[in-house]
Amino acid sequence: MHAAIRRYELGAGSVADLLQIVEEGLAARLSREPGFVGYELVAGEGQTIISVSLFADEQSTVRSNAIAAEFVRDRLQPFQLNLISAMDGEVGVSRTGSAATHG
Repeated sequence: MHAAIRRYELGAGSVADLLQIVEEGLAARLSREPGFVGYELVAGEGQTIISVSLFADEQSTVRSNAIAAEFVRDRLQPFQLNLISAMDGEVGVSRTGSAATHG
């Protein structure tokens, strides 16, 4: 399994509005991609957002990165997102409990 983790800071707009747009657009699109395992978007402190995309293999993760970059460019410009950090790699340890919920 491979992961892509991105940390952004919002320059404008509200976190709640961004979360809704991502839920209805990007998260829905990624979930239909081959190799999709999971997608999480975490509202951090202040105006910080962290996205975690999980895919079965590196090729699927690379494809998801391109989809996400296009979505950010085309749909999230009003939020003036600033990419603070980015990391891609193979997942070394993974556990999910039975109480895990996904939208």
